[in-house]
Order: sequence, then structure tokens, then C-alpha cells
Amino acid sequence: MTAKSPHLHREANLIQMLDPLSSDWNKAMPEPDTTVTRTLVAALDFSRLNALFENFLQVMNVPIALIDLQGKVLASSRWQRACIQFHRQASPTLGRCLESDKNLAMQLQQGKNYSIYRCGNGLTDCATPIMLEGEHIANLFIGQFFLNEPSTEHFIAQAKEAGFAQDDYMAALAEVAIVDESKLPAMLNMLGLLALQITELSLTNDRYQRSLQHTEQQVTQRTQELQMQNQILSQISEGVAL
Repeated sequence: MTAKSPHLHREANLIQMLDPLSSDWNKAMPEPDTTVTRTLVAALDFSRLNALFENFLQVMNVPIALIDLQGKVLASSRWQRACIQFHRQASPTLGRCLESDKNLAMQLQQGKNYSIYRCGNGLTDCATPIMLEGEHIANLFIGQFFLNEPSTEHFIAQAKEAGFAQDDYMAALAEVAIVDESKLPAMLNMLGLLALQITELSLTNDRYQRSLQHTEQQVTQRTQELQMQNQILSQISEGVAL
């Protein structure tokens, strides 16, 4: 590789990151496949997490995202160019991205508190499950990054397979951070708790707003009923007076 991959906090000003939320592949992802999970996810406002994740990216130079069990990104910091401009754009590498996300999610569904996974395209993700009211609604991902200096030969071969412009692809990979694996559990624990708290607050607020709206509808309906009763009584009173 022509340039050494940056370590945490180094060369951060040179790194170009891109937004996955508005990408075509993310918009095309299917909805959750269970009614309970679909209802919970639909009720939540994940926008508050975007700022938290973006701040984490600025401090640690590592992307983070909340991804549902079907692979749809719900909230996210910006992502590596290597992922957005390359891996998620070509059919063979996109297929490996989605397969890696599902494999990681499957490991978490088997009861793991967190999992570290080397994706099919040669980068590393780690994730922890987000449980809400007993439902596994999403996974919190940190990544992608490298745990060690990457193999030039592997990524040159991958560029040829996917039809990437080799120099640009290698430059994008040179922007990917190398992370100390021993720090990952603490990072996941902290971010998972923060994400869960914000998600719970969002759900509580949604239910409060729905309850308030229901109460207002009941008050409006009762007011209309009383107005009709008063009109009837007034008409009866007028008839008696005649």
C-alpha cells in the first residue's frame, strides 16, 4: 500500500467521510420482518443519535452506525470512502458487505454481548445488540477499521475483481484507521448504553405524544357531545316556554 493507514487521531484532517443514510442502497433495504420490531422501529426518532455518532467519529476517527436486523442504516456518522464509494457500489463487494452484516447480526442473536468480525471485503466491524422491551431491534456497529496493517496484495486483487480504479481505491483504504482491539469492548459498552438510553427516551416521548393526542381527541369529542346536549336542552326549554 502506498500510504500507511492512519492510526487513531492521526491524519484525521485528511480523511474524507461520506453519509450512508441517503445512499440508494440504504433506501432500498427492506423493512423489519416482525410486527413487534417494525412497530418499535417505526415509533423511534433516531436523529438524535446521528449527532452523538458524528461526535464520536470526530474524536476517535472511527465510524459508528445503528443498523437494523435487515441491514438498513437507521442512524450513523459518516462512513469511510472505501465503503461508500467502493465496497457498496460494486455487486461482488456489496454482496459481501450485506452478508457480513447479517453474519455479525446472527452472532449477536446467539447471545453474545458483542462480536468482532472481519468482513468479506477485508475490513473489521464490531457490534453490540440494542435490546428494547425484550426485542432485539438493531445492532450498534463500530467500523469499519483495520486491526493490523492491511495486505496490499489482497486489496489490489479485490480492486481488479470489482473493477475499482486501483490508485483511488488504495488511497481510500489508506484513510481507514487502525484500532487497538483491546479498546473495543469498552467503546462498544459506552456507546451501546448511550444509544439505548436515547432510544428509550425517544420511545417514551413517542408514547407520551400519542397519549396526549388521544386525550386531546377525547376532550374534543366530549366537548362536542356536551355542546350537542346543550343545544338539545335549549331547544326543549324553548318548546316548553311556548
